[in-house]
Amino acid sequence: QGDRKFSNEALAAADFSPGGSFTNAPGFVDLGPDGFQFDAAGNLIDLGTNPDAFQPFNFNPYNLLQTPQEKWTATVLARYELSDSVEFYGRGSFAKSKVTTVVAPTGTFFFPFDINYLDNPFLSGQARGVFAGFDVDDPSTPDVNEGGDGIVSAAIGRRLTELGTRDSIYENKAWQVVGGFKGDFTDSLHWEVFAQYAKTKRKQDFINDVAYDRLFQAVQVTPAGACVDPSNGCVPANIFGPGNLSQEAGDYIRLDLHEDDSTTQFITGGFLSGDLPFSVPMASKPGAFVVGVEYRKETSKARPDANLIAGNSIGFGGSTPIDAQYDVKEAYAELKIPLVNDVSFVQELSLEGGIRYADYKNKIKTLGTGNSYSNWSWKLGGDWKPVNDLRLRVMYQRSVRAPNINEIGQPKTPSTGDATFDPCAEANPVGNAALTQLCIDTGVPAGQIGLVGGPIAGQINNFIGGNPDLVPEKSSTWTIGAVFQPTFLPGFSATVDFFDIKVKKAILQIPEQSVLDICYGIEMDAAGDFCSLIARSPTGRLNGDTSVGVDVS
Repeated sequence: QGDRKFSNEALAAADFSPGGSFTNAPGFVDLGPDGFQFDAAGNLIDLGTNPDAFQPFNFNPYNLLQTPQEKWTATVLARYELSDSVEFYGRGSFAKSKVTTVVAPTGTFFFPFDINYLDNPFLSGQARGVFAGFDVDDPSTPDVNEGGDGIVSAAIGRRLTELGTRDSIYENKAWQVVGGFKGDFTDSLHWEVFAQYAKTKRKQDFINDVAYDRLFQAVQVTPAGACVDPSNGCVPANIFGPGNLSQEAGDYIRLDLHEDDSTTQFITGGFLSGDLPFSVPMASKPGAFVVGVEYRKETSKARPDANLIAGNSIGFGGSTPIDAQYDVKEAYAELKIPLVNDVSFVQELSLEGGIRYADYKNKIKTLGTGNSYSNWSWKLGGDWKPVNDLRLRVMYQRSVRAPNINEIGQPKTPSTGDATFDPCAEANPVGNAALTQLCIDTGVPAGQIGLVGGPIAGQINNFIGGNPDLVPEKSSTWTIGAVFQPTFLPGFSATVDFFDIKVKKAILQIPEQSVLDICYGIEMDAAGDFCSLIARSPTGRLNGDTSVGVDVS
């Protein structure tokens, strides 16, 4: 994006002016009402009195407009007539691809750090004085900033440009084998049986992130320039100002991650189709039918490394192991019957219907649980052609959608979601006693009211995950339509349709912004269903480490 003028600048959402991220290269410290920013000398600039000094990080130049991809595919088809009425068919396919994405360098993204400001040689005297002003005892936050201990806990947004871009490398392999037999019992009675097996494998490597535990350790430095805790070969890290991080410290905190994923699918089934052995008296053609059975089994496994599981990756986030599967057995039947043909105002009139029964069993090995359920789906409708130019149709359907493997099998996982407005941020609750109290009751320290930072670049922390107790969602659909194909205008066709769809027990992830809006604008109860989904940082933010965020799992 940096090679082209139209994409070189990150744009602010409000007015499309040049913008960027609060996690900037000098380093933003979330203390006080407006925060502070480091300069090259390690001093802290008060952005309340010097707002023009703020330097948002322009991440666009690092990002790709088009993602490079290398892909190979191969397919084999086979067909053999065993007799005049029986045929074998088969297909095999293989695909291999490699995709590398590149995004801007990682950062600390307002994770909290303990800074020993009194004797840290990476800080200027001016910065020590600023930190001393925040080293006070706040009774509302007993675990943060214990007064006079020489340590300040602060959320820091420092872009670690010294580590290079964050690269994600995806290597995918997929193969599928399908085979079956089909044939005819008579000219109007047909059968088919089939089986299919497929497997996909994905290797994922995430390069140039930062290890939170190591950086947390490395920013606490003795006057002699060594780590306060020298274990694990700690190298002191100076993130207090642009370009101050040494190569040795960068190598110590750098984190590369890996995850292996795989899915399998096995399907087998068969059906019988053909004409009905009878026709309705006023119809010139017999009806048609199909009946069949099907069995399907799907498995999914995700094997992230220890750092992804622990959420130790600041920039790429966390991932959780998944080992889940489900089996489904189905039986179905469909029928279409012509009722009237070729009479006045009824060129064609037909009725159609269908029914399907499904029995599900799922097993979530990583959670040590499972579930089973069954459901029916069906349809009933018809179409009427009063004249050759016009066809009218109506259909009522009861449909279902069973939860997929991720929706039932993914454990709760820290991640990142979208939100543009936090009702407890900045001065929003000031002057509104009810909102102020609710903000305090949902995790904002009383001393931070009016000082809490809002979402960063439209993002907050969240928690995502599945639910093994989910059951299929159900929908009821009315469809009424007409097709107009006038004989006096060959090739012309016009269609009008009306749909009315109602869904019950919908499976969805509630948007993070909706949770905030309902909690602070409608529910107004810290113990309510939506407010209880909110976990704030010690400073009241919705950005921070993996314990912070909105639970939308």
